[in-house]
Amino acid sequence: MELVQEVAAHNVANVSTESFVPDKVHLSSAEPLAGVRVSGILKEAPPAGPTEDSGAINAAKQEHVPSGTNLGQEFTTMISNERSFEANTKTLQTASDMIGSLFDTVT
Repeated sequence: MELVQEVAAHNVANVSTESFVPDKVHLSSAEPLAGVRVSGILKEAPPAGPTEDSGAINAAKQEHVPSGTNLGQEFTTMISNERSFEANTKTLQTASDMIGSLFDTVT
């Protein structure tokens, strides 16, 4: 999941970059009870650029083509990943506390 967080951060960092095409991490199921794994990182569809009615390109008129980054989606992904890391940390802390309690009762 660290890679998912890195890709989301990269997309957010480039939100103001003209014509930036964000990356998307595709996850797939791993072996039974092994969670998920990254199956690939792909570019999302590029953002639609400006169009001219006449079809001619006007070199004097340069329009800003925004990035295709969806900030709402990227921040939701980052928050979800943060909560997953917190849950995993809490599990490890609970296991450590239980082992500590076990050692305390044995000694």
